[in-house]
Amino acid sequence: MNIIRKVKDLGWWGLYTTAKYATCISPKLNTRILYHVTFGKKWDENNPVTINDKVLWLKYHTYWKNDTVKKCADKFLVRQWLLDNGFGEYLNDLICCYESPEEICLKDLPNQFAMKLNVGCRCNLVCKDKNELDEEQVIETARKWFKQDYYKRFAGWRRSVGLLRQLHCVSVW
Repeated sequence: MNIIRKVKDLGWWGLYTTAKYATCISPKLNTRILYHVTFGKKWDENNPVTINDKVLWLKYHTYWKNDTVKKCADKFLVRQWLLDNGFGEYLNDLICCYESPEEICLKDLPNQFAMKLNVGCRCNLVCKDKNELDEEQVIETARKWFKQDYYKRFAGWRRSVGLLRQLHCVSVW
């Protein structure tokens, strides 16, 4: 696969850009490129062996038509499900929800908290002392989180299609 070698040579930015356009052509093409770059081998969709193979198989053969999977991609909807089913005691206290980064106001938050995007991955801020945070920097980081398109980047439709983006702040420690 000559295209894979070329994508690898571009580095992470090249991989991101290529994956983004590959998803527009075909989400499976994106998956095949990312799989090959990550694991150094072709993804055998018809013979899943590893856990990664099996999750990708489920992604294209089962998950896309399962409403529960979409619900589980949203941290807030999962939280609500846990509360509705008697598991609320295992959850951190929800302090607040923001529907845009501009709503963030550090003075209204406790000294220690965690902030996370409900439909993101790697979109978490754990604060041990809010006096050490720069509010403008936190808002700018949150803006970047809100702009990420998981569908184009990772063919992750369940994290981008029809889900409202929110920031949740929860208590920690």
